[in-house]
Amino acid sequence: MNEKVAVLGLGYVGLPLALSIANADFTVIGFDINKKVVATINSGKSTIEDITDDQIARYISSRRFKATVEIADLKDSAIFLICVPTPINRDNLPDLSFVKQSADLISKILTKDSLVIL
Repeated sequence: MNEKVAVLGLGYVGLPLALSIANADFTVIGFDINKKVVATINSGKSTIEDITDDQIARYISSRRFKATVEIADLKDSAIFLICVPTPINRDNLPDLSFVKQSADLISKILTKDSLVIL
């Protein structure tokens, strides 16, 4: 596939989703603000229970997936999937601050043909 897909947030939702998309022969760039998470993933190690180190290593070595903390690495992406936390605040409402921060980040690199999925 020619389309590059960006997944923002490499937690228990974003990481499995990124690998599933890479499995479908897309190039996937995973973005996370946590440098330790990104370094661990890029070294071929999993950061969540449901994904094995072998799965991570396979997609990293195939060059269909890599993790980054640099928003500039997402620049050529056609599709953006926002998979960041939405914790419940003290009023029992979802805290959308991470979603808003992600939207602000990618707003600088979107094109008129970009697809954003939340």
